Amino acid sequence: MSGRIYSIQWDGTAETVAFDVFEILAAAGRPIDILSFHLSQITVKQDANEELVLVQYKSGQTTSGTGGAAVTPVPRLLGSVASGATCEFHNHTTQASAGTIVTHWGTYWNMRMPLDLWLPPEQVFQLTGGARCTFSVDTAPAGSTTFAATCVFREVG
Repeated sequence: MSGRIYSIQWDGTAETVAFDVFEILAAAGRPIDILSFHLSQITVKQDANEELVLVQYKSGQTTSGTGGAAVTPVPRLLGSVASGATCEFHNHTTQASAGTIVTHWGTYWNMRMPLDLWLPPEQVFQLTGGARCTFSVDTAPAGSTTFAATCVFREVG
């Protein structure tokens, strides 16, 4: 599969509510393949602190969440051209309700271990040009938790 590969990263922000980890809006005419997603936290460390939160990948939103910040996709090939995608991290108003939102994947993540989702070529999440998707933590953590995340995607075309 041809295309340029980019990553977006978010480092260490404390959260107490459900939130969008990443929102990606593919540029018109430039579809995206999501290749991997990685989520971790540095707050819950002891054996007695087992905690599960729902993490989901959704698409179909027609408006953006709010409260987060822009993140610039970084090319994996040094010197490559900039991505056409618009990306945000840490939106507090999750998954804007406009549009036909579809949940493609979800899991209850045990926060004591990193969540590493590596997608083989036949299982990548495909996003058409001009479409929007989110990775979100849809269950509020039991207490203030500091999260970090990375998403790797290919821009096709």
